Amino acid sequence: MSAFDQPDYLNIGDEFTVCRTNYVDALRARVAELEAMTTWQPISIAPENDEAVLIYIDKVYIAWRPNPMLNIWNCPELGGRIKIEPTHWMPLPKPPEVE
Repeated sequence: MSAFDQPDYLNIGDEFTVCRTNYVDALRARVAELEAMTTWQPISIAPENDEAVLIYIDKVYIAWRPNPMLNIWNCPELGGRIKIEPTHWMPLPKPPEVE
């Protein structure tokens, strides 16, 4: 009996065989990663560097937090550096590829 006949292995292409459990685990991890990129997260786990993110207060804004200890955000739409208390955040989508 070959490895391909066993239920624990999955043949993907001519020379690529993986353990089915590892493959499923990798797919689940990727789905969780993609969901995290498209799901609003609590502000308590927002990045604490100058990474621009979407924030939610009463509507959605683009902002970044240069000093998480002071809860000051840079938000051009709200007038620059201001003290605000957003409730949720989400990563910005990646820009489109330009050829």
